[in-house]
Amino acid sequence: MTDDEKFFAWLDGELSPDEAAAMAARVAADPALVRLAEQHRALGVQLRGAFDPVASAAVPDRVRDALGQRGEVIDFAAARRARSTPSLPQWASIAATLAIGVLVGTMIPHSGSARIEAHGGKLYAAAALDKALDTQLASAPAGDAGIGLTFRDQSGAICRSFTDRQSSGLACRDGDRWQVRGLF
Repeated sequence: MTDDEKFFAWLDGELSPDEAAAMAARVAADPALVRLAEQHRALGVQLRGAFDPVASAAVPDRVRDALGQRGEVIDFAAARRARSTPSLPQWASIAATLAIGVLVGTMIPHSGSARIEAHGGKLYAAAALDKALDTQLASAPAGDAGIGLTFRDQSGAICRSFTDRQSSGLACRDGDRWQVRGLF
């Protein structure tokens, strides 16, 4: 938790007693934090004054009737537990996806003039696709491959989208090669 998060958790009474005591001491020692705490407490009072009457008002019968839920209580913990255990159809879907992945993975050529090659469990652009990703402008007419967007991902790697006669995808620089991160 960042200092800001701890500060606001302290204001909301969400910290453990030890953490709350430490934050209270820190706030007491810093006049800027004291002012900020006072401002947020005053804002909380204003908001509660404005919205408490609305929040405590009874839900009109016509609204409850429109929703079709008269007093139904939902146990969110039970719903979460039910979702956390995959059912048989989910396991079957996972197994089918794995089987398809293995099948498709074995069909990708590992060398030669293929557009995509597999090395070390990763897919890399090869031949004409590799050349297009290296040299072709996005504005150039599509030859063997059309280049779309070029951008840097969160790690700073250069990425390019591409489309050719057989597929579309996304490749990012991995050293001196284009690693295919998505292929459709």
